[in-house]
Order: sequence, then C-alpha cells, then structure tokens
Amino acid sequence: MRQVFNLNQGWLFSQSVPQDIDAPLTDAKQINLPYTWPAAGENAYKGKCVYRKEIPIPAELHAIRLFLSFGGVANTCTVYLNEKIVGIHKGGFTSFRFEITDCVVYGRNNAITVVADNSDYSAMCGVREQYDLFGGVWGDVDLVIAGRTHFALDENGSDSIYINTRVSDGVGKVAVVARISNPVNYDIVSFTVYDAAGARVGAAAASPKDAAAVIDIDAPAFWQPGSEFAYLYKLRAKLLRDGDILDEREVRFGFRRISVSGDGVQINSRNVRLRGVSYGQDGILPQTDHTAAIAAIRDMGANAVRLVNFYQNEAFFDLCDKNGIVVWCELPLELKYANEESAENLVTQYEELARAYYNHPCVCFIAADSGGTSEGARAAENVFDALKKFDKNRLCVSSDEIRYFADGNRVRNADAVGLRLYDGENADSYIELLDRAHIEDPGLPVFVSEYGISGCAAYHSSAPVKGDNTEEYHALFHEKTWINLAMREFIRGCFAAELYDTDYTLKGLLCADAEQPKDAFWFYRSQWATEKFVKIAGEHFANRVDKKIELKVYSNCSAVMLSVNGKPVRGSAASSLSGVFIFNDVRLVRGKNVIRAVTEEGLSDEIVLVRKKNEDPSYVGIRLAEPQAEPDGE
Repeated sequence: MRQVFNLNQGWLFSQSVPQDIDAPLTDAKQINLPYTWPAAGENAYKGKCVYRKEIPIPAELHAIRLFLSFGGVANTCTVYLNEKIVGIHKGGFTSFRFEITDCVVYGRNNAITVVADNSDYSAMCGVREQYDLFGGVWGDVDLVIAGRTHFALDENGSDSIYINTRVSDGVGKVAVVARISNPVNYDIVSFTVYDAAGARVGAAAASPKDAAAVIDIDAPAFWQPGSEFAYLYKLRAKLLRDGDILDEREVRFGFRRISVSGDGVQINSRNVRLRGVSYGQDGILPQTDHTAAIAAIRDMGANAVRLVNFYQNEAFFDLCDKNGIVVWCELPLELKYANEESAENLVTQYEELARAYYNHPCVCFIAADSGGTSEGARAAENVFDALKKFDKNRLCVSSDEIRYFADGNRVRNADAVGLRLYDGENADSYIELLDRAHIEDPGLPVFVSEYGISGCAAYHSSAPVKGDNTEEYHALFHEKTWINLAMREFIRGCFAAELYDTDYTLKGLLCADAEQPKDAFWFYRSQWATEKFVKIAGEHFANRVDKKIELKVYSNCSAVMLSVNGKPVRGSAASSLSGVFIFNDVRLVRGKNVIRAVTEEGLSDEIVLVRKKNEDPSYVGIRLAEPQAEPDGE
C-alpha cells in the first residue's frame, strides 16, 4: 500500500549553485516550501537557484519503490538524489513525479537537490509578462512510497486512472481504464462505484494487463453547474494479488457531457451561460486554502472560474466539483513565441495538465493563447490535436486579445474562441469588435475570457473618471460592461478580472486580504445571485465633504427604501430592473450620518458616512492629467 510523506519543511535555499552539485551550499538559508524568488526578495532575478534537503531512507524500504512528487517548479528544474540526476522538467505550471528507487542509498540520509531556473524559455515557449520573473518551488514536495506493483505513478501528476461517462436509454455507463506498473498475470483489478450517500451501485473486475471495464449505473444523477446539482460518485479501485491489496485509490467523478455551438454551451444537453471570474495567484506563493475563494464565488452567484495561470492544488478542483463551479484552465504561455523545439514541449505541458485533472467534472475548458499570430495558431492546433485524441471530455478554446482577432490567424480545430478585453480601455470599441466578429461568423461560439480595470478600495471620488483607479470608476466600468455583454446572446460566457487584487493588479472584485469586497462585487451579486440581499455602495468612501450626494444601492430585490439618521430620503422608495438603485438627493449633516437601506422583504444594510470640512487626502490616487467623461449608459 502506498504512503505519502510531505517534505515541505526544513530545506536549504541558495542563489549560488555549486559546480559540484553535492558540495555544501554557500550563503544558504533555512526555508520551508513553497518558496520562490519573490519570497526571497529577489523579484527581478533571472537565473538558477538551488534547494536541498536530506531525508533518511531506512534499509527496510529496499524492496519497494520511491517517488518524488512536485506540485510545481518554475520554470525548468533538474532534480538530483545523491549527485545523480533523477529527472528534468520543463514547464513551471504543472505537477510531475520522478522515481528515485535506483538512486537511493538505504540505511542513511539521502540528499535531494533541486536546481530551478527561470532564465531560459527557448525550449518551453514564452510566458506572459507578469510571470516571466517568477521562479522556484511553487507547490508541495512529497515522498511517495509504493509497492513494486501499483497504479502507475509515472504519468505526471495523475494516478493513471481515467474515467469516462455517458448515458444511454437511462442507464449510465462508467468506462474506466487504469494503468498498472509492474503487474503479474494473476493480479486482479476491482472497480466499485458508490453514490453520494455511500451506497454501492455498481462493480466490475479486470486483468492488470488491460485494466479496463464498463460499469452500468441505473438512472444516474448528473453533475450540473450549481452546488445543488453537482452530483458526485466515487470509484474505488483496488489492485489485488492472492486476496491481498497491493494498491488502492479513490476517485470522485460525475456524469457530465459538454458541447458548444452557436446556439450555446450545453452541459448534459442543458443550455448554460457561464457567469465567471478569473482567479490567479499573487506572484509570491500559491494559495493553499481555497475555501474563502470558493465561498466568495458562490456568494456572488458565479457558476464558473477561469484559472489564469499555474499550479492549483487538488483541493481546489475538489471544491469546484463539490460546488458545481465550471473551471476553465489556461496556462500563462504565449504560443506566438513557439519554435520547433518548444512546440513539442507545449504539447507535453498541456497533456500534463489534462492528465492531472482528467476525472474532475468541473474542468470543462482548456484554453491556449495563440497570440494572434500564424505561429501561435499552428502551435495551438498541435496542442488541441493532441488533447482531442486523449481527452474528449473537455472543450479546447483559442484564447486571444480582441484586437488580434480580426487579423485572421484562427485556430482551425478550436471548439470556441475566448476573447480578452484588456485593461478596460476603449470599452465601446471592444463591444463593436465583438459585434463585428459575430456578424462575420455567426456560428462561432464566443466567450469573453477577461475584462476589467484597476480600482483601489482606498481611492475614491464623487466624480470618478477613467484612469483614476478609484473604487467608484471600477464599479462603473463593470456595471456598463456587464450590461453590454449580457445583452449579447451570442456571448456564451464572461469572466470578470479578477477575484482578488494581487501584487501585480488591482482589478480584483475583492481586496487582497479577501475581507473587503469592492462595490463591483456587490454589483455582480445583484446580477447573478438568487439569494436576496441589499448592499449600500460606498462603504469604504466614508469621509465626505458635500452636503448633497448621490448614493448607489445594489440589490436583487424589487424595491429599496433609504434613510439618513432615521429620516427617509426624498424619493427613497426606488425600484430597479438592473439591480442598481440610484438615490440622487441624499443630504448629509456635519459629522456622523447613519445610512440605512431596507427592502420590502425586510432585508437591510447600514453604513456610516462622516461629513467633514475638507477632503480626505488619502482618497486621491493616480489621476489623469485631463479629466475624461465617465461611462455612458447604453
């Protein structure tokens, strides 16, 4: 039976890589993993760094097999055990394993040395600008101990068990294939399926040579977007010899089929429009606990999330499975820089991604950035050709900036196109380009995979303009852009950028500490959520100077009433079809003002504004030299 031991604690780290790889490290410091260049305070460093850890390997383990498992190392790495190279990995955003059995010296300490390098991309394609300086060990490092015969551990980050589902005449078909390492002819592989309540609903057995079986499930429940519809089954796979269990794995899966056309996205033959948000890293260390992020995505009523970069742990995908959140995976690689050498590695990186998350029903889309060039289009076509042969459970999406889309360098075998509307600049012209693309090819499935603008929760203005980085303009941009996108039925899904602020962008709907939603977050909740709520905008804009102000309230209720210090605001009973309630005549007294919003359903929200003599200087962030007009309505 396999065992997994985490090795994150107690490493040495140095930017001085010794010529003799087993030599003592100079200028080394003690660290715990994950640990990256930015975490080391060397944000602009490009080159090699070295990690080392010694682990004892008892003599009694000599009859089994040992593997090192890496969650992610950016961007290339060479792994040594006791001076011997056990593997080289090119690609910083996917998990991998190396077997170390033949390099182990049993009964003594064994030195693991990892040399990570972020300086050379020639063999692995370009990386988007904000990721090109990152380097080091992003993910967990584990020691995996397995028997001589086991469910294979040499297929990147996967367990080598692959499940496909379909339904025919009301009967669910679970087709499972497993790859066994070092089997013997009389071994037996057993597969048992359990429903969400833990009841056994089907089973089959297979030989280890071609460990494949089809299991029938009567009247199966489907996995659909939305936590109440995200039904999951569990497959238990056992590898048996003479009645003894050699290895055992448990895999959760769902009955989910996806297709896309000009008429929409169909999940299990039901049309679904994706309402999503991008979820990235902060550039220092990966998130390890995604519970708060998933809760925020659910609270705002989103049903999809776009992973815009790299390593996410298995727990993230488990949460998305459980909560019925559709996942769009996209590596931060710029295929326009692909050459003959890197094109092969691109396919490898995407196959690693596909194998690692093959059984997660939440993973519905895999996207590649063609960069609007013929070279990028050819590289994306190679990637998609390989993925379609291996994985028919996902859709392949060509990801491009809208400004490149008109250049004609289309990816011929993409199932759909994802267009990024960068930085919120010229939003109206972007909408015109979307309309033009639809007119030219009305059958093309289109997603808006990214749109957003910077907005800081500490910067405020009662007259926001484009480029001022205020929370108020950030909200205005999202209000206008979402309404424009929602009106266009040919757009199959949209992803706002992004869930959190990071160290390289303030586009987040939530502040980096995740405790302060920005006003735009509440706007999306008014558009997407079914649970009733009311929220007064401008909570962070607490200090005011004007006697008469405009206040905005977000709610998915039909009517809202507003009061100041217990007195109803003139025309305080307002209704809105857009989820945005505007009160133009809110009068403040000098000092403290308690603002209260109440709905007909009895829901309420309250904030405190303080009217002062002078403006709060901390609210003034970056301003344009010449003020520009605020966004127009439709």
